[in-house]
Amino acid sequence: MKKMTIGQRITVGFVSVLIISLVLGVFSYTLLITIRNHSGKIVNLSLPAVELVSRLQRNTLECDKLIFKHIGSSTPADMASLEAQMSALSLDNSKVYAELDKILVGDGRDLLEKVKIPRAEYVQV
Repeated sequence: MKKMTIGQRITVGFVSVLIISLVLGVFSYTLLITIRNHSGKIVNLSLPAVELVSRLQRNTLECDKLIFKHIGSSTPADMASLEAQMSALSLDNSKVYAELDKILVGDGRDLLEKVKIPRAEYVQV
């Protein structure tokens, strides 16, 4: 190092900074690709599942409200109207379960299978 001129030292220092920057840039780029792949999984799998589950929850809560209205109604026409609305919500829930069955994998699918048995009994009632 003592035999190098100032120009050579500056050149070596500059090249070493460039090499370090290049290595860090490649490392950052590979991490960005990994993040992009994970975000794609989130967008394509998780968000649709969350939307479908929230739709199930909304339909179930609406059906619970309709059940209480049905209990309090006195005319057969009101009861028939409420029953038709509950059937429509139940049909929508069945469609959502079918869509979830296509999307979910792993533990989510296992949980969905556990829910299907009690739901079948609930729908019959």
